[in-house]
Amino acid sequence: MKVFCPNCGSENEGHSGGRVVCRACTATFEVPAERFADSGRVVDAPAVHVATPSASPSAQAPMYSAPIASVPQMQGQAATTNVLAIVSLVTSLLCCSPAGLITGFIGLQQINQSNGTQKGKELAIIGIVIGALGLCSSTLYIIGAVVGAAR
Repeated sequence: MKVFCPNCGSENEGHSGGRVVCRACTATFEVPAERFADSGRVVDAPAVHVATPSASPSAQAPMYSAPIASVPQMQGQAATTNVLAIVSLVTSLLCCSPAGLITGFIGLQQINQSNGTQKGKELAIIGIVIGALGLCSSTLYIIGAVVGAAR
């Protein structure tokens, strides 16, 4: 059955009442028992607690007993802009192309792995493009200066 991680919201496979390790964030959680009809009345599964890899048993948060809808990010959490995407754009604009390229690629990777909790993909891509153009133009300038000096 499809279950959604209460920590990051990603889809996983599990069976009713079993434990699942999230493929995206490695949080461990229990799959709630399915609702069933008992002589005409609906009985809910008991509340289930979620333990993230770094959390202690006292820091466990309760999980809903009903299936969670597929959402790219957890409700109540606003997507934050990736800092490295911003750094990529700024350093590329300030003519520090290698730093813009590196931070742009790392920021883009972090955004893709965040399951919708981070935004700024466009900033990272623009930083990468401007950084690549700056690196190409400075390389051509250096080649032209060396060829001109050799004449």
